[in-house]
Amino acid sequence: MSTKSVIIDAVRSPIGVKNGQLVGMRPDDLTAQVIKGLLARNEKVKPEDIEDVVVGCAFPEGPQGMIIGRSVAVLAGIPKEAGGKVVNRFCGSAMDGLHQMSTAIECDDIDVGIAAGVEDMFSIPPGGFAPDFHPELAEHEYYIGMGETAENLANDSNISREDQDDFSISSHEKALKAYTEGNFDNELIPIDVYGETTVQKDEGPREPNVEKIKSLNPAFIEGGTVTAASSSPFSIGASAILITSAAYADKHGLTVRAEIVSRAIAGVDWTRMGAGPLPATGGIL
Repeated sequence: MSTKSVIIDAVRSPIGVKNGQLVGMRPDDLTAQVIKGLLARNEKVKPEDIEDVVVGCAFPEGPQGMIIGRSVAVLAGIPKEAGGKVVNRFCGSAMDGLHQMSTAIECDDIDVGIAAGVEDMFSIPPGGFAPDFHPELAEHEYYIGMGETAENLANDSNISREDQDDFSISSHEKALKAYTEGNFDNELIPIDVYGETTVQKDEGPREPNVEKIKSLNPAFIEGGTVTAASSSPFSIGASAILITSAAYADKHGLTVRAEIVSRAIAGVDWTRMGAGPLPATGGIL
């Protein structure tokens, strides 16, 4: 027997950046506040009805290590009978949490769950505390960062430096306009940073300095087109989404924001600029 899985609500913290007010906050405390905020605005869903909490995290180490899905559930006041786990699919980790939660609901394993995500890029170094790269994969440039990935995309799709700069400028302008018009009000949970301050908006968007943006050098490869201005910044933030079965939503009079129709994943060639494909034979691959 299967049932539909539906999204009831989704919220997030503000996104903190370097030298911002969220830096130094524990990611488990941050995520717990987001989940508390999610439950506070959905009072028809009782905490005791939450059966599982899955947290996506690309580097589940240090303060966001151990089984942070269980930790944040406890910190958020969800009863101890609820399960918790962590999923890592790098940048797709929180989305994979949504996939897993909706699958569990559609299989009738659970009726209510929370899929969340968190990343603190300041307390955990890039690559984690003890990266250990396989030499054969490293030779074929398997371990590339998002900057190199963006360069590959720009090269494959003929996205010029000018187009990237203009898009970056437009992105900042649109974000600032969205704040002015209140378009983020329904998704942001204000974060209390240990009683010292309350962060209520993203720290990244700012009035773009067009001259400076267009004068920046490439940030990742010599002769490249991607700069610091057209890259995603180091950041800290968390999000959470409340998912239930359609039957549970109907029984409790919940407003459904979206129905999850299907899920899919796919791998891609990670680099068009590296040493070429891995050998078809040999080794452990």
